[in-house]
Amino acid sequence: MNDPGTSRVEVPTTAVEGTEGWLDFKFASLPPLPVRAMLTIAGFDAHGGVLSSGTATGNVGGVLGLESELVLLNTPESPSSEYSIGITFGRRITFLFRFKATTEADGQGSAFGFSILDASSMMPLLLVDDWPRLDPSGFAFLADLDGEGRASISSYVADASYSGSTRP
Repeated sequence: MNDPGTSRVEVPTTAVEGTEGWLDFKFASLPPLPVRAMLTIAGFDAHGGVLSSGTATGNVGGVLGLESELVLLNTPESPSSEYSIGITFGRRITFLFRFKATTEADGQGSAFGFSILDASSMMPLLLVDDWPRLDPSGFAFLADLDGEGRASISSYVADASYSGSTRP
């Protein structure tokens, strides 16, 4: 990870290894005003898991994979982007993410939420026991990103790790 603006996420998935589920990546502008911002997810590895088909909402481009990048964009016209993909879980999930405000953010920010869901795509998996009290949205982790690219990370998965800085 040579890019100082890149952060690494690792989530152990051995507890659900071999079962089917969904991954959900959501990127949205924070109130009061939407900003132009870009989130890039790269180096995705399911470590023995298998990805299936995915669906996109909003401004999403690219491909989720080890040697490719998935890009989610927020604009004033489309302040939220989301990508969901089916998975048969392997031992762990790792990926890199990078945030960039593409216009002057004037102190506005965005949020990046990552969810690990069951086969129905309705129930979160692997969350700590008291997750409904901590974050009822069911995110495995949530990164609040300010207009400068700094992240405040909240993780709701036991043994998950986050490293790096989203500072541009």
